[in-house]
Amino acid sequence: MPTMGGNPRRNMEIRRYPVLVYALVPLAALVLQAWLPRALRGYAWFDLPLVVTVYFALGRRSPIQEP
Repeated sequence: MPTMGGNPRRNMEIRRYPVLVYALVPLAALVLQAWLPRALRGYAWFDLPLVVTVYFALGRRSPIQEP
């Protein structure tokens, strides 16, 4: 099995957003979480704040790397 040469961290992306995005997007997710199940019955099971949190966490550290 060939080994990968070079710097293994060179392909790591770290996404950074303005501070306002980190404040407003979770707030919008909380508002939508409260409003969507009342407007559309199918969204009662969907946890939007959790999805936003996981997205920001994975985008920040980029733990999943390509083989």
